[in-house]
Amino acid sequence: NSSIMPTRDYYLSLIKDIFNISQRVASKKYHPHDNDAESIRKWIIDNPKWSFFSQQQDKRSGKPFILGLQSPWQRDICRAFSDNNLLAMDSTFGTNMYKMALYTIMVFDTNRNGMPVAWIMAGSSRCIDIVQWLKTFRNTMLDHRKTWSPNAFLIDHAQLEQGAIRYVYTD
Repeated sequence: NSSIMPTRDYYLSLIKDIFNISQRVASKKYHPHDNDAESIRKWIIDNPKWSFFSQQQDKRSGKPFILGLQSPWQRDICRAFSDNNLLAMDSTFGTNMYKMALYTIMVFDTNRNGMPVAWIMAGSSRCIDIVQWLKTFRNTMLDHRKTWSPNAFLIDHAQLEQGAIRYVYTD
């Protein structure tokens, strides 16, 4: 139809154009709302198998935002390599504009290659908050194997993480 004016998208000539279009599509899929909290809430609803813990921030009660992510593949890898074996947990702080902590839980395969099996973004690094998502992580793994239990944790010298791990994994 000659009455339709073609847009720039009809004239792809550079790899940069294709990249820009793919970015717009990805942005709509992974950032479905302009408000970040609402965007995350919608993403969790649309991807329930990828989230093992979700807590919205509530300033009145003092609850921080916490999001625990673990894909089905990561859950399988965790079950395969961490039962009666070593888990590692590391935290990095201030990785985004909200200055949140990012926790990574890793297992090691038979060649001792590290593989991330869960990520937790948290607006707090208080021991009580770490205990909360770490318990849910443990229970998620126990739901898939009733006898699942790592035999050791490798962490840096963070006392809060050490206390939380002892609380959650000591019977």
